[in-house]
Amino acid sequence: MRVAALAGGWALAEMLLGLTIGEFAARARAEAVAFLAVRPPLLVVLAWAATPARLPERWRAYAWALIAATLGESAMTTWLGGPPSAAALLRQLALSLLFVAVADIVIQFVRRRGGRVATVAVAVVLLALASVAPLREGGVALALSGPPRAAPAAATPGRRLAILTALPIVWGEGDVSDILGGHVRGADIHPILQRAYAVQPIDRIDQVTLANQTLLLIAQPRALDPVELVALDDWVRGGGRALLLADPALAWPSRWPLGDRRRAPPTTLLDPLLTHWGLGIAAPADAHARAVRMIGGARLESQGVGRFTRKGGGCTLAVEGLVADCRIGRGRALLVADADFLDARQWRGPGPRGAEREQRRADNVALLLGWLAALDGRGGVAARPETLPTRWIDPAAHSDWPLLIGLLPGLGCLGTAWAIRAGRLGKFGEKAGESRDSGVGAVNSPGTAPIGPATQPEIPKGNS
Repeated sequence: MRVAALAGGWALAEMLLGLTIGEFAARARAEAVAFLAVRPPLLVVLAWAATPARLPERWRAYAWALIAATLGESAMTTWLGGPPSAAALLRQLALSLLFVAVADIVIQFVRRRGGRVATVAVAVVLLALASVAPLREGGVALALSGPPRAAPAAATPGRRLAILTALPIVWGEGDVSDILGGHVRGADIHPILQRAYAVQPIDRIDQVTLANQTLLLIAQPRALDPVELVALDDWVRGGGRALLLADPALAWPSRWPLGDRRRAPPTTLLDPLLTHWGLGIAAPADAHARAVRMIGGARLESQGVGRFTRKGGGCTLAVEGLVADCRIGRGRALLVADADFLDARQWRGPGPRGAEREQRRADNVALLLGWLAALDGRGGVAARPETLPTRWIDPAAHSDWPLLIGLLPGLGCLGTAWAIRAGRLGKFGEKAGESRDSGVGAVNSPGTAPIGPATQPEIPKGNS
């Protein structure tokens, strides 16, 4: 009974804490990240709660607690987004057993040497250590993705990317003195682009600037004069490849007031070029509304995304008008009606590992690199921590039934404990009144004395 109660209570505690403290809904992942994030301190609590039990009973409690939690969490995430990999499940169980084994050894050693007060003290210390964010995040990364991958190779010199933008991507947001003094830095997306390409910022579009370029990223630029628009159109028609981010309702925060030349324009100023290519663009009703789009299994998260409309030309629309693919002459341009998705506040998770697979909130970086790769003709993106695939919950999915299914293993353990306590089951699971001895029939076979009240000798009555 004690094993079943401890296992069921612990599994339910991990489920409930993962849903709340672990922010399962906010992470929107069809993975066990939220539950693994709260597991280390809970394992310490489990080892401390099992302190009075003998070693075999403690390990039965550890094993059944982890099995119940894993079954419930896997069933729920499978319903919401697909089954987890067998390798990830084995890593989670192995690391959890290793962690609880260490906690068990330490707590039992102190219990034998120092008594109850020392046991509580060491449990509190272990609980504090297990709650340290880097330890928990590192454990989650190891359990889900395995050992860290080798650092990606630097961009080859031949893979160049020219960037024209008014957003604080390259230099950050500050005066010239701030930039030269190193007091500001570029957006988080900039070093990621530098690992994939030899990035070259440009501040003007003309034939000379574009002469040696094959790939161009234009993100919410300042107003381009007619000469620049003509040069850009000619360059694309001649075989150039460009990714244009045109946001009709930019929500990217800025320290500069509206109208300041150092601030990115609040709405796209590329309308003349869009019209020339047969496109219109519509702003969202709410510029600050959260927007989530699933694109080929990848999750894009942003604010106030726009929508393209066709007005002729050779462009095709996708993702509810968010993306336009235009074949122009011998070249190609991909257009996205949003630029806020580059802001790290839209996709980065908390902590120093926020850009990596286990902590990021969306696949914005992977989508950007994928679009550039499609234009670059590489057809894929090199495996990097910020581009490894993630299983996300479909925004249209309902979580009521999956949640109930996830609670069943823990509730089943508690139900078993209650049934044992109520006397409906024996210690080892058989119904009350049944014997575990398979030879019950042989004991009561003919020729042997029956077991029961009839075997009691009759006490003769005395005369006194």
